[in-house]
Amino acid sequence: MRAEIESFFERPNAPGREALVAGAPAASRTATAGLAGLIAPHIDPRRGAAGYAWAYNELRRRERPELIVILGTSHYGAGPELFSATRKDYLTPLGAVPTDRGFVERLASRYAGLRGGDLFADEMLHRNEHSIEFQALFLAWALGLEGYEVVPILVSSFHQMVSAGAPPVDDARVARFLDALREELAAESRRVLILAGVDFAHVGRKFGDSFGLDDGLTARVRREDLALIETIKAGDPRGFFADIARDGDRRKICGLAPMYTQLELLSGRSARLLHYDIALEPQTDSLVSFASLAID
Repeated sequence: MRAEIESFFERPNAPGREALVAGAPAASRTATAGLAGLIAPHIDPRRGAAGYAWAYNELRRRERPELIVILGTSHYGAGPELFSATRKDYLTPLGAVPTDRGFVERLASRYAGLRGGDLFADEMLHRNEHSIEFQALFLAWALGLEGYEVVPILVSSFHQMVSAGAPPVDDARVARFLDALREELAAESRRVLILAGVDFAHVGRKFGDSFGLDDGLTARVRREDLALIETIKAGDPRGFFADIARDGDRRKICGLAPMYTQLELLSGRSARLLHYDIALEPQTDSLVSFASLAID
């Protein structure tokens, strides 16, 4: 597994083998200040190899986080609860990534007190969801299994808000979750990283569109994605949502909900684009785009 991940650094448009050496964990302990946030793909690692390499090499070369809140896309959540936590650790081929059960329990209690909601109502969604699972694997590779804990949160669809054209923070469920998490983080003395495991556009016949791949589609998706990324770089959650809502999310941004949540938590912080790419699927006449960004 380690050899496979290290081979990602030599893929086209990846950081290169020299970056792998420069970002070694021994060096990261004395590197520049830690990241406030990180956006990493959740596309399958074979296609997203370079994106994962850019994201997690950036993490390795910075001061290590001690608490990592992972916000992942919930592909299967359809209940009234938009946020789903788990108390369980995440097992990877490199070992178990530890969940901070105390933090999760306090967050769930605070959220229930604010809204009467239940962060564990859909906990079983974590069992089959890959958006956090892949982040756990790369965290185990980049940081090992000690010195940090994670808080895994799946975020379900915000498309009801897209249809209404209303910012998600205007929804009481979103606002109260953000309040609960902000309050819990405010009591933290540890270095915290907000990590979003997300992809961007899902376009083509596989995803329900009446059209397939051509050069014009790829160019349009790239142009519109990069415009959206400018709102992320500016730390602007409302601008991010407005950009997506403007056309009714016609590109079907898979990471809309967790990225918006991350941007609200880190509002005003600037981000840097590390990598952007589009994975073409000729066999399904479709494409998926993804990006890696560091939030300082």
